[in-house]
Formats: sequence, structure tokens, C-alpha cells
Amino acid sequence: MSPSDLLLVTVLVAGASCIQSAAGFGMGLVVAPLLTLIDRSFAPAPVILAVLPLTLLVAFRDGAHLDRRGLGWAIGGRLPGAVLGAAAVAALSQHALALFLGLAVLAAVAVSLVKPHLRPTRGALVSAGFASGFMGTTTSIGGPPIALVYQGSTGPTFRSTLATYFAFGAAISLITLAVAGQLGAHELRLGALLWPGVAIGFLLSRPLTRVLDDGWTRPMVLSISALAALVLIGQELL
Repeated sequence: MSPSDLLLVTVLVAGASCIQSAAGFGMGLVVAPLLTLIDRSFAPAPVILAVLPLTLLVAFRDGAHLDRRGLGWAIGGRLPGAVLGAAAVAALSQHALALFLGLAVLAAVAVSLVKPHLRPTRGALVSAGFASGFMGTTTSIGGPPIALVYQGSTGPTFRSTLATYFAFGAAISLITLAVAGQLGAHELRLGALLWPGVAIGFLLSRPLTRVLDDGWTRPMVLSISALAALVLIGQELL
């Protein structure tokens, strides 16, 4: 990789890390498609290797606001969702599945606009965790279901709970990739190249965090979730 490519990668990762550090999710959605234009080997393992330390940093920074009870229900739902997602990948058309899930997220965003007071109840969290595990396994975009459930939470609670949830998911994904032989020395080197950008983005996120905490968390959640759905649908149609 040339010095100019390395600089570009660092800038892209710093920007995406800044967004996720302030917004609570969205890094993979923003940066993965761009990095694969530089080197297809950046996805999935190297991107996950960048997401994991970032989620741990955010979880540590905002840890006092963590919704521990809700986190447990969400993780409990994620495990069977991931198992069913793996079965779906083997049995169903990826094209049709991705289109269906993209449309489902758009529908969830539309419902949230009509019914803005969605609460993170036990049933909602288990269902969102299940949907997140299923979507994350089948499409690599698993953030919107959990984010939509927590959209009415305060910024620190939203970020800390999602960060801890995503750290758990990233660790499971890395273990799965390692067992499948998709996490070797090359992926580890590429992942390490992303860490400076992660650190820079995290350090620069504080001003954006204050802006979002001033009443902009919910609009941000709906916007990024809708963007994730449109990206998913666009990838399949194009």
C-alpha cells in the first residue's frame, strides 16, 4: 500500500470513527464500502478489528450510563438470531433476503416516525436483538434494529449500551472468522493499519457528541438507519 493510500485510509477511518463515537453506530456502514475500493481484503475482518477497540473506548467513556438489564435481553435475542441467519445464508437467496431486510428496516423507520415513543421493553429488546443478529449474519448491517429500540434514550445511554452490545457482537464475529480461516496474519496487519484512524476519530468526536446530545440523537438514529437500508437495497439492485 502506497503512502497516499495509507493516508486516505486513515482519513476515512478517522471520519467514520468520529461518527460512531458520537452517534453510537454507523462506522461499518460508512467506511467498509470505501475501504474495499482500495483493497477488498479490508472487509470483513479488518473492519471488525477496527470496530472492536472503538466500541470498547466508547463503552468505557460512557459506561456509567449503560443499560445493563436491557443489554442482557438484547444479547439473549442476538444469539438465536445469528444462528438462524447462518441457516438462512445457506438456504435462501442472498439477493432476495437483503432486499427484504432493507425494506423491513425502512418500514421500521417509517413506523418510528408515526409512533415516536418506542420503549426498550424486554420484548422489544429480545426482538431487536434477534433481528440484529439475523441481519448482522446475513448482510453485515446489524445496527438499526437495536438503535431504533433505543432511539428515545439519552445520548450517553444510547452510546454506551450500543457500544457494549456491538463489542460483544464484534468479538463473536472475529472468533467465527478465525474458526473459518478468514482471520490470518494479512487481516491482522490490515486491521492494525486502521487503528490510528480509530484513535484520531475517537479523540475528535467530543464536539459532535455534545451536538447530538442536545436533542439530535433520535433524528440521527432514524437517518443512519434509513441510510443503512437504502445502501443495502441499492447494493442488491445495482
